Amino acid sequence: MTPQIAHHPDGDIGPIARTPKAVADADTKTSAFISYHHNDVHTARVLLDELQGLAQRGKGRDHLNIFLDIESVPPGALWKPTIDDGLRSHDWLLVIYSGEQSDYVGYEVGTFEQFHDKKTEKGKAFITCIYDVDPKLIPATLTEKQNVAVPLLPETLPDHHSLSEADANELFTGALGTLLQNICKYKALYVPDNEPNPADYRTAINQAAINIAQAFMVSRGSELKSQTSLQPGIEISFKNASQPITAIPEDAEVMGTSVSFSLFDLTLPWSENQAPKTTWSEFGKLIGNGTTTQWMRKIESDVVRAIQYRGISSGDVSFLGADKKTYRPILVRHQLFYNGSRKFFVIFVETPNRRFAGNERSSLLLTGLILASRWRFIYLENWKFTLESVFGESCPPEVFEDSCKQLLYNIDWIENESVELGASDQDALVAAFGIENKARTERFFTDWQAAKADLLKGLAAIGPRNSDEKRKQARQVIMTFLERSRSQNADFLHLCITQYSKQLLSELGHVV
Repeated sequence: MTPQIAHHPDGDIGPIARTPKAVADADTKTSAFISYHHNDVHTARVLLDELQGLAQRGKGRDHLNIFLDIESVPPGALWKPTIDDGLRSHDWLLVIYSGEQSDYVGYEVGTFEQFHDKKTEKGKAFITCIYDVDPKLIPATLTEKQNVAVPLLPETLPDHHSLSEADANELFTGALGTLLQNICKYKALYVPDNEPNPADYRTAINQAAINIAQAFMVSRGSELKSQTSLQPGIEISFKNASQPITAIPEDAEVMGTSVSFSLFDLTLPWSENQAPKTTWSEFGKLIGNGTTTQWMRKIESDVVRAIQYRGISSGDVSFLGADKKTYRPILVRHQLFYNGSRKFFVIFVETPNRRFAGNERSSLLLTGLILASRWRFIYLENWKFTLESVFGESCPPEVFEDSCKQLLYNIDWIENESVELGASDQDALVAAFGIENKARTERFFTDWQAAKADLLKGLAAIGPRNSDEKRKQARQVIMTFLERSRSQNADFLHLCITQYSKQLLSELGHVV
């Protein structure tokens, strides 16, 4: 770690005068400068302790000189000249890197190389990065150095006693074990001859390597190691905006697994080892035929509420997956990062089978009767109230807007109810109504889909209903849709009642 100061106010200073004793010590002592990010202070201390422990088994601690800022910079001392002298007077620069880079690692590496540029081969200096991340993430200033990957240890955090002979040899000859040997053999700080039993040298090196590797693991103790998604879903990510967020940005990233996107009959490609992803706007176009689906509007509303520290909105909205199963999207988590970006986690929960038990034909006829009646109760039975109080010209703007949104919610709800109860299967419904009513039954499906498509297209073309003229246009589109559904509903209910009555009479033995 280096001080949180770029330049000393007195400016750069020249070489600090060094006493004859300091020069003599430099020739006999092993010296290392430890650089680290403040998040890795525990690892830095463990590295210091382990090097001192190895030195104690050899020449002794007084033959090891370690620069660690929290112990090497006296209180009240000027940081920069002290750091510069540390870089000048030490032969090893050991950089600890676990994903967070010290602001001054570039300065330290450059200064260290400058001070040691003209050293003889015998007095050669070394720069090594000790890391536990993907090598591609190592800072550019260190990519060409003698970098050492920390070995991945079992969760049980072993000591040298639990290592097999093969594992002990692998650890000893591995990158971290080799680094510790090189530091110890440099100026003969600690060598096998220091041990009565030469095998103890390997044991000591291995234990130090294990302790250092454990320190990296401890530093990451609260970090996420891995996660497994047990439910299909998506992640929505976007940066914070300078203005209040009232909707999910069109360029927000939507990422999910192939299984999640397959629910919408999508096969988005993987790229650069990243899971399939798209944008929120493009996602809506891909699954909604150019219009945002109702469940996406529900999730968008919940995202805005989450940003405002409010709970998710009431009411269930679901969709029919490509696998012919019904799913409910649920916003389950919101993450806010220090840089202002946000991430939202949405899972897709499969709804249970709710089809009526018993005879399939009578069950479908009863299901159709119930669903069509529900739609009639909401909008058609009290037609005057719908015309005047729900979508009437005298409705306040906020009431009209709520009614428009609720209409879309109800359309989605009635469609998903029909899926869960089996009434969306056209072939099954044809069989229930009878082959003599096949054309009529097929028309129920095509007329409904056409009316709904015209409604959604018309409302999308109008856009935000923020003026009297736009509300008038929206009212006309909605009333046209309701008029069409009114006649469809009456015809459908009549056929359901007729066929269900015939079914009941037939079961009672009456001639129909």
